[in-house]
Amino acid sequence: MAVLLQVARVSLLLLNLYLWNFNGSAVAYVGFVAFLTLRKVFWRAIKPDLKAIMAGQLTTSVACRTGIFLFVLGQFFFRCIYVLASTLEWRSVMLLVYPLLLRLSAHYMISSPREDPALLRELLRASNYKFGPVVNIVAKLLRIALFDFLEASYYCAFVPVLLVSAERYLVDWVQSLVLCVLCSLEAGTMAVLELYHVHGYSLYLHSRRLGAWRKVAATGAETWQTGKAFSRGAIVRHRKRCYKALDRSNIADPSDTMAYYFWQMFRRPDWSLSVMEIQQMLSILVQIVPLILCQHWLLISIWGVSLLTSFMVLGYSVILRRQACRYRSRDEQSWQHTRRKGQPNRS
Repeated sequence: MAVLLQVARVSLLLLNLYLWNFNGSAVAYVGFVAFLTLRKVFWRAIKPDLKAIMAGQLTTSVACRTGIFLFVLGQFFFRCIYVLASTLEWRSVMLLVYPLLLRLSAHYMISSPREDPALLRELLRASNYKFGPVVNIVAKLLRIALFDFLEASYYCAFVPVLLVSAERYLVDWVQSLVLCVLCSLEAGTMAVLELYHVHGYSLYLHSRRLGAWRKVAATGAETWQTGKAFSRGAIVRHRKRCYKALDRSNIADPSDTMAYYFWQMFRRPDWSLSVMEIQQMLSILVQIVPLILCQHWLLISIWGVSLLTSFMVLGYSVILRRQACRYRSRDEQSWQHTRRKGQPNRS
């Protein structure tokens, strides 16, 4: 789904570039953005061969295939950069390299070990996992995905409008700003949806084990203990405040706000996904207005493609919400059945 959204963004870029004279610099810009957008696909294609080379399993076919692939990609990318640098002004070139410089400067924020997704899976499978490592990895994955989508939105919706010539300028600044805001909102939504798609059920089980707490006014509560699971309705005292357990198993730190938000997000995924669906519906309504008002066929095409991507994200969210409702319903039914079996027969 993420690849389809990126293809739609590149299509929106091509429509925007009609405003720009479709010369060598425009072709080079499309190639530059396509390379940045699909770089992860290229990496997945070449990763098995690189692993074989690193493991000492170098063969003639693997070496030739890897060498030709890297040579073609490298020549294509640097050729695009050379054409852009030779045809555009230095200010326009700086617009292209700003996200790359930002990525390098914020490397400590968005970087993570290559084993992060695998490590997250191992932590979620373990029976004695802790909340801290899981939430740190989840936050890293969200930052990486969000930065990637925002970068694609910047190149596909913002930069082309800045580079068009004045005589072919049809999209005004208001519409360009609206497109950038909508692209950014969809970027954040897709970052969260991808996390639900890959690790949704495991994070649901993890949040169910962690539980959550709510502040209450009470006296005579027992002291909260690390690692002890409290049942629903239990009242504990922690840091001079009383908390009431909300889930059937509660081991999270009652004063940890991040743990509570984590529980809200993944323990009730149908509710979280419904909120994102409402946000997408509002985004669609905002895009319908300029689509109705514009008269030029190109502007109709631009807003039509943007509206299509919003419908794609909305449909993806609906599919994930239905899946979340199914596995949450099965889990609740299984727990109720186990609970009834554990009760003594009073007849």
